[in-house]
Amino acid sequence: MDAHFALEAAPALEVRGLGKSFGQAQILYDIDLQMDPGTLTVLSGENGTGKSTLLECLAGAQPFDAGVLLLGDRVTSTNDRSYWRAVFGILDDFAWFPDLTVFDHFRLLAPGLSRAQANNALARLDAEHLVDRLPMTLSAGQRQRCALTSATIRDWAVLLVDEPERHLDRQTMPAVATFFADLATRGAVLVATHHDALTSIPGARQHRLAQGRLAVLG
Repeated sequence: MDAHFALEAAPALEVRGLGKSFGQAQILYDIDLQMDPGTLTVLSGENGTGKSTLLECLAGAQPFDAGVLLLGDRVTSTNDRSYWRAVFGILDDFAWFPDLTVFDHFRLLAPGLSRAQANNALARLDAEHLVDRLPMTLSAGQRQRCALTSATIRDWAVLLVDEPERHLDRQTMPAVATFFADLATRGAVLVATHHDALTSIPGARQHRLAQGRLAVLG
């Protein structure tokens, strides 16, 4: 499926001064981040530094306390319908319905999707044999491959993915790295990860979170 959002509408998503607290605990401090169309941004950092929280804030799964979001140079909100259309998050709580097959889930994202298109998409991560399986009959790694494949099914301008390496073996990760590098040609991709296969992707913008503050590595 091809995204319907114009790649030339730069920047795709810009974050200015985002802050997030849980009670008295400050998690994110004054985060500035620009995700341009056609770029892959990789976010690394130790556990507990706020990577997942940042992606949840950008995906609308968590409210944030301070800051502004701009989509295509226009101030926006995660509650805005156009934001939901443009931004797609694959986070830890990816929703699976127990009575729907993988193909059925993909059809929810793209009603006109054909079985051949679904098979071709799943083949990118060696998962085409899972198209008619129910999610609860799959291993955690198989479900993760199918969840990642959904990024090729749904239209988006900005893709947010939290720890795509979750439940996957090391042998799979080079294909996952290529998968994200290719996806970045469709829009702006932000991946939070610990995995060296993703933090070493050529041409990716490397950022690191440490104690809730963002640093640009290259």
